[in-house]
Amino acid sequence: MIKLFKNLEIEWKIILLAALVLIAFSFPLQSIYINKLKATLNQSRDYELEPLLRSFLSTHNDIQKRAIRISLERNRQWQALIPIIIEEQSFALILISIILFISLLLLSFWSLKRLTKPLKDLATAADNIGKGNNVSIKFNAGGALGKLEKSMITMQDELIKLRERAHTQGMESAWRDIARVMAHEIKNPLTPIQLTLDRIQDRLDCGSDLSKQEMLKFVNRISAQVITLEHLVNDFKSFAKEPEPVCTPVSLSECIKSISMDMSGFLETTLDHDAIVIADCHLLNRVFLNIWKNSYEAGATKISVTIEQLNSSIILRIVDNGSGIPPELIERVWIPYTTFKKGGTGLGLPVVKRLLESMGAVIEMKSSINKENHGVSIIIKFSK
Repeated sequence: MIKLFKNLEIEWKIILLAALVLIAFSFPLQSIYINKLKATLNQSRDYELEPLLRSFLSTHNDIQKRAIRISLERNRQWQALIPIIIEEQSFALILISIILFISLLLLSFWSLKRLTKPLKDLATAADNIGKGNNVSIKFNAGGALGKLEKSMITMQDELIKLRERAHTQGMESAWRDIARVMAHEIKNPLTPIQLTLDRIQDRLDCGSDLSKQEMLKFVNRISAQVITLEHLVNDFKSFAKEPEPVCTPVSLSECIKSISMDMSGFLETTLDHDAIVIADCHLLNRVFLNIWKNSYEAGATKISVTIEQLNSSIILRIVDNGSGIPPELIERVWIPYTTFKKGGTGLGLPVVKRLLESMGAVIEMKSSINKENHGVSIIIKFSK
């Protein structure tokens, strides 16, 4: 019952409470009125009048006898009418109370409807304003309701201005984020390019001649990273969209050998086994480039890669001997702009995770900072 009352509209709550108050007061008032009427009518009775009049019936005057009999009859009729009068008055009082009660309820309902309708309209307008819709609010009431309507109009105008400002700021913030991500992604291919150029420069400084085959190898490495840069620039044109991988059968060992050769002067990579996965070769190269670059910047000198084929999946484990990450901070590495190294952007691993998820793969990281056994272990699970 209480729950039903709470769910009622405000006007029905007021009417129901008003009805209960009227009923609570009307019955006691009716009872008081009827009791007062009974007391008044009973006071009009004279029980000694009839014996007194009968005592005069022995008179020999016929006119007096007839007058006494008429008085006796009238007295009896009055005493018989008293209960009828009380009953009729009670019925009339109940009827008047019902008519008055219904009239007051109808008047209350009409008045409350007139009062609550503008409030309901304002509530609906507030809901639409909250959803970002522009509504037309009529300003035609007076008093407190008129002030409320005026405040709602002012609030809507202010919200429109705030939304426009927030939209502009959001666009600026989004483009700043895009610029950070793209700067980080473009920086990754530049690392192996710079390393390759440094090796060429070292050879030239030592006076060693570069054979055609060696020069071709260096050029191919640089060319591969230039192609990666070209892909990144093309992706920048539609960066707001999630990456749309073009998945084909890809050899994991071939992808890993490609990046390990580019970083061979600084990171020693060992590889066990091979497997074919359904993935986007270009996106995989970006993933491995991020991982190898992170290991290099973390002070690693060796990376061990193991590929394991299970019944329903292929597990790729990449373990380095870098400085490692404290275990309590492992879960935070996937949060954009969270970094634990000087000069880092905090975008590499979040980008890696996003790219792998777009190809249906799952990534997990473990780390150790012990003196004897330190480094990061990355586990990537591909579906068969």
